[in-house]
Amino acid sequence: MTPMSASAITAARWAGVSPWIVSTAWNAAFTFSGPLLFWLAIGVMFILL
Repeated sequence: MTPMSASAITAARWAGVSPWIVSTAWNAAFTFSGPLLFWLAIGVMFILL
């Protein structure tokens, strides 16, 4: 058990989906969009500076 499991279960209950969907699909989208936005910001800074 982790402290985050309770929040995933609660979010799943509010959204009406499975906790598995919340903890894998939603977090996967967040995990993959973070580095993409970081690389984009670095690229823009490289072009401007």
